[in-house]
Amino acid sequence: MPIKEIEGYEISHVWLGHASCLFLELGALTQGNPRKDGSIGNSKGEITVCLNFCWRIEKKKSICIGTGESIKRLQNAIKELINTKIISAQTVGRLSELHIELSNNLWLTTFEQYGSQPSWSIQIRNSEEKEIEVKAGKLRVRNIS
Repeated sequence: MPIKEIEGYEISHVWLGHASCLFLELGALTQGNPRKDGSIGNSKGEITVCLNFCWRIEKKKSICIGTGESIKRLQNAIKELINTKIISAQTVGRLSELHIELSNNLWLTTFEQYGSQPSWSIQIRNSEEKEIEVKAGKLRVRNIS
């Protein structure tokens, strides 16, 4: 199923969260919230795509990198995603894994490997104010305003 809401957006910022969670910040950025230590947190985009725990970056005929790699290698690899556009985004498979095609001939794919649900979400902060995620194997859209 296509996810048209993020198509055409540029990835403005990428960052890794706890346990290799990948965050893609799309569109115009706003300053992050202050952390407990006084530093500023990661900037937020108009849309945030969160790929929890199990994801990989693919080339046309091979896997570039996945969440099993070292944090240093992951941090270097995700830099290639900045300033690329999302060509298409869709859910694939019976359990709705996320598959994103990028303008630099790379693809991002989620793949849950534990006994649960696919673990990704999309938070849209523009005029729509909604979140898209998977619950019970199906897409769920809910308002977050």
